[in-house]
Amino acid sequence: MRLVIGSRKSFRRKEEMRRILVLTKNILVEQTFQQQLQHLNYEVFCTNCCEETIEHELTFFNYFDAIVLSETLSQNDCLRLLGSLSSLEKPIYRRSQSMCNKREAEIWQERGIIRWLGLKDSLEDIREKIDTVDQSFAEVTAELLDDQVKKIRFTKNEQRFLKILYQHAHEGLDRDQICRLLWQKEPDASTKSQLSFVCKRVKQKFSDAGMNEEIITTSWGKGYQINEQILPYLEQTLFETAQ
Repeated sequence: MRLVIGSRKSFRRKEEMRRILVLTKNILVEQTFQQQLQHLNYEVFCTNCCEETIEHELTFFNYFDAIVLSETLSQNDCLRLLGSLSSLEKPIYRRSQSMCNKREAEIWQERGIIRWLGLKDSLEDIREKIDTVDQSFAEVTAELLDDQVKKIRFTKNEQRFLKILYQHAHEGLDRDQICRLLWQKEPDASTKSQLSFVCKRVKQKFSDAGMNEEIITTSWGKGYQINEQILPYLEQTLFETAQ
């Protein structure tokens, strides 16, 4: 469970390119395919790795939105990699010269391959196959994530903190301003310390629910600011249950 997308707005800015990782045995072979994906406005990274690398470098693999298993990988290679990739909860494609039949596709789907890409696929074919999976994968992800977030229980101070950030989403607030609004008094060392704790707890609860994007940012000159992409989500989930 990652981003709220599909029926809700994605945390990722629209102008930001989506990232695709191609796992291959020969990086040079992937040049044409890489150019096709780049033409479709994807950021592409090709690498040769094994399942041990995946298990020890999950942070690196989480950087990408989707993974393609190259035709240079054997079926046994793919099976070994899928055993490690399954924990990432990302759409995984298999590129192949010959397309499998319906039954074979179902078997591979159970193992983690969500769609097959042919070596002779046109630019339009690649675009439509990836876009179709993106939409269906996003809808399932959004439903699962919604269920998780609705189970979050915030304290009164945490709810008030989120509402304050929500009401000032487009401007940001410094610590003193939030302390005054949250505790209705002039800020002191105690309230500032409590604010840091409340913020940390809110971030952790969202993270535990599967939201791994930056929910709340703290920056010099702007103070605390909530991710604007989450505003419609808060309107429809958190605040309607908190009334």
